[in-house]
Amino acid sequence: MIRFFSALAALAAYAVLALLYLSPLAPKWNTHAIGFEADASTWLWHLWHLRHSLVDLGVNPLWTDFQYWPCCANLLLSHFGLPYGLLGIALHKAMNLTSTYNALMLGNIAFGGFFAFLMVRASGARLSRSREGRKRARRDPRSHTGRPGRCSAARARQSALGACLRREGARGLRAHRRTDQ
Repeated sequence: MIRFFSALAALAAYAVLALLYLSPLAPKWNTHAIGFEADASTWLWHLWHLRHSLVDLGVNPLWTDFQYWPCCANLLLSHFGLPYGLLGIALHKAMNLTSTYNALMLGNIAFGGFFAFLMVRASGARLSRSREGRKRARRDPRSHTGRPGRCSAARARQSALGACLRREGARGLRAHRRTDQ
């Protein structure tokens, strides 16, 4: 339960940091988009196209004749994220297209930081577990410590089996080469 609350606190902290980072955009939230003009206009077009094709026209959003006319364009391999567009449809009902894009990018920044926090926390747990395993191995003389003569019986059987398979594999390869010639 403590892990849940610490994750929730981290998500709230990253959301506040994202809001602080984007605070200069607050007075222009409805009229200006985050990022460079070319990137933002591409994302805005993709958000508009997905909503227009699904809601207004009822056609496949991954195919368009608005680009490269008369040949059309397949948007399946486009860099555009379909989940962003589907979330954008729901947000677009409450705000204009530019605000929808800005809200999606705000969420992207906050959740990016949050998932980085979760990855670091998970890798830290693995690190502490591996340290505990090394400590246990030093205390237990039957476990494999990497020193010669200190292997467990199971480890010795695995080594013998591996050596046998390597030998047979080499013989089988030599026999196969003789028959091919």
